[in-house]
Order: sequence, then structure tokens, then C-alpha cells
Amino acid sequence: MVLLAGWVLGCAVLAAQQDALVFRPRVGTGPTPTTRALAFQDLQLTASDGVRLHAWYLPAAGRGRTVLFLHGNAGHLSHRLPTLATLHALGHPVLALDYRGYGTSAGSPSEDGLARDAVAAWQWLTGPHGLAADDVVIYGRSLGGAVAARLAAAVGPHALVLESTFTRLADLARERYPWVPVRWLLRMRFDSVAALAEVHCPVLVAHSPDDEVIPYAHGQALAAHARQGEFVTLRGAHDRAFRRAGAAYHAHLHRFIGALD
Repeated sequence: MVLLAGWVLGCAVLAAQQDALVFRPRVGTGPTPTTRALAFQDLQLTASDGVRLHAWYLPAAGRGRTVLFLHGNAGHLSHRLPTLATLHALGHPVLALDYRGYGTSAGSPSEDGLARDAVAAWQWLTGPHGLAADDVVIYGRSLGGAVAARLAAAVGPHALVLESTFTRLADLARERYPWVPVRWLLRMRFDSVAALAEVHCPVLVAHSPDDEVIPYAHGQALAAHARQGEFVTLRGAHDRAFRRAGAAYHAHLHRFIGALD
């Protein structure tokens, strides 16, 4: 009876705290692209439900396609400066935003809220900024990969990049908490496998076997579910794989993202 009561209590605590376990925003500001001598536009976007969002657009001199970058579940835009600077150096303009509740964006994060935020960024690129869908590559890392896959299924970009991300949140939760009835308690789906069934563009999946947060098998499975999937093995821990992969991976990204026709 004591064990049963403890199990029920543990399940109840996890169910109540799942938002805090999935979303780990950092509020406030930090270094901007000017600290790396990069020109940028500081943008205020508005999601379809009226939530105000903070974003950066970094133009580039090259002919590379524009990248819409969707970050992971923790921190804020300033923590993604190394990635944005690398993509810029490769010749790709980049739009990156802080989801609702992150950085200086208003609101509180939720699965549908992050989806709305990604759509707002896409609409800025293909509306006021004047790009065609084929001019844009959607690039999601970690939790941002699930957001990116959902967006790509809806809008049809030139290509999709999924880096260090999971198949479904439920799969990851079952692996992390095998004693919890995830099917009954988990409110969020973040189902990239289902989204990939509706994605018709090329998909590059990159994952590290050293990833201590999201197992390597998730990346392999995502590549297998993509209609036009390509898989790249990275090296290093979850938050370090992009940098550890170095110039060879960055050059691969550059070729995959491609130049404007």
C-alpha cells in the first residue's frame, strides 16, 4: 500500500510539473549579434493569438537560402549566437526568434503556442520580407526540431533540418520515466514522426551517439521516417554537438541548405 501511494504521488507530481520539465525558458536579454560585429534587425513579431514575440534577422552577403532557426527548450536567443554566426559566415541569412515566455517575448510557452510562434516567423519571411517558400530552410534543434517538423508539414519549405531532436515527446518520456503511465498523463505530443508523414521536402537529420539528453536512436528513426531523409552522425554532448562537429558538418549544412537559384 505504501509503495502504491508513493507511485501515485510520483505520477501526480510529474503530471503537474510537465510544463516545467519540457519548457525551461530564460527571461531577459543578453549579448546581441553586434558583439560579434554582425549587422541585424531587432524585430517584434505578433503571433496569431496576439502574443508579442522578439526575433533577430541577420542578413548575409552570400547567395545562400534563408534559414529559419528554431531553438531548443532552454535559454534564449543570446545563447544561440554561435550557431547564428556560423550560418551567417556560411552565407545564409537567418531569422531566429524567442518563443513566447523566452527572452523578452510575452506570454507562456505551450505546444500550440510554440507552433503559432513559428508560423509568425515564417509569415514575416514570406510576407513583409518577400521570400518564396522555396527560398527558406527550416532548421530546428532539440525541442525546436519538433516545432520545425510541424511547421514544415504545414508550409512546404525548400528543406528541413532536424538536429539533436526526438521522435515524439511520449517516446522520450517513456524512456526517461518507464514507471509512469505516459499515455494517460502527458498533455503534449510534439510528434515529429506524424509531422514527417506530411513533409515532402528533403530532410537532414543530425544526431550524436554521445547525446545524453535524447538518445541517438531517435535521430536514426526520424531519418527513416522522412520521405527524403539524410542522416549525419555528430559527436559530443547534446548542447555541444553543433560546435564539436566543426567545419565538416558546417560545410555539409551549407551544401544541404543550398544557394538561391
